[in-house]
Amino acid sequence: MTRATVFYGGYSSQQNTYLTPLRYTGYQLSMLHEGQRMTRIWQGHVSGQYLVQLDFSSTKSASGKGSYLGGMGHFDYSLHYNWLLGERWRLMAGPQLGTSLGVLYNARNSNNPAQALANVHLNVSGAAIFRFPFCRREAALRLQTDFQLFGVMFSPNYGQSYYEIFTLGHPDHNVVATLPWSALRWRNQLTMDIPLRHASIRYGFFMDMQSSRVNSLIHSQFTGGFILGWVRHHTRRNMRRQFPQDFIL
Repeated sequence: MTRATVFYGGYSSQQNTYLTPLRYTGYQLSMLHEGQRMTRIWQGHVSGQYLVQLDFSSTKSASGKGSYLGGMGHFDYSLHYNWLLGERWRLMAGPQLGTSLGVLYNARNSNNPAQALANVHLNVSGAAIFRFPFCRREAALRLQTDFQLFGVMFSPNYGQSYYEIFTLGHPDHNVVATLPWSALRWRNQLTMDIPLRHASIRYGFFMDMQSSRVNSLIHSQFTGGFILGWVRHHTRRNMRRQFPQDFIL
């Protein structure tokens, strides 16, 4: 069983035409907690992975007069089939089910100051891991990418207020089915785990792209920056009897 907690920090660019047509830039801080373990599916060749990500962003317009404050939570669960290529390489691929919930607030707007962001999505997820000797122990280099295929999201219609939706009870196509050309999330992580005595230090880079174009409204966000955190590995006593030794994470 592998558990990791890392922190992201970097550049963020946002556009939300429900609040304003302008693009805002600034920074985003995130925390990602990951858990991963082997399952008994397909003779122990499938691993389960959960990801809990919390984002906070602060961006401003080019003039500096407008600002966004954003908060977002993501939960994703993946099942990866594992292939071993020699003693160093591991490839992983499989489906990922996720959900996101958050809000984006514009301090200048008085009529519609915020937009709720909510969706459920099915992704395809893949990873490549390369292990190599490091100071008499084993370090790991990993690239993981998660790409959204389709989902369901909440969105107000063009010119529609939340007062109309929730107080007056006048919904208007507010739950929308999405495909990659109407809503997309593409998350990438390139990390290196350097072993210490009882844990590993993880550092690297991340890129997270989110966009949607539904109900004549556009929401897009690009974030990229650095990763820093720690990783711990736990092996139960009976685990090596259940799974082949090479497949233990």
